[in-house]
Amino acid sequence: MIQSTGVILAQDGVSEYKDQKITVYMVSPSKYQPTLGVAQIGKYTEATQNQPASFSPIAQVGTYTHEGANPSFEEVQNAVLLGLQKDYPTVTFAIVK
Repeated sequence: MIQSTGVILAQDGVSEYKDQKITVYMVSPSKYQPTLGVAQIGKYTEATQNQPASFSPIAQVGTYTHEGANPSFEEVQNAVLLGLQKDYPTVTFAIVK
């Protein structure tokens, strides 16, 4: 998961997301195509005694490609982090657990 600090303007040009947790959705269609990392903003609910933690995506804020065979999730997450930093230079991003 990636934590943002600052305001991300959505692709629709209207919505803004401030200080959001961003999940990374990894798409690996086949060994002949690059792996994609999709950055998603959504509603994150902490775990309670009766419910596990959950995440409901609201919007995608970027899709990034990782070139390389059989990447780990951490490698794809790092590619997404670098892409977000490039696309949103006024926002700070950090990987969190």
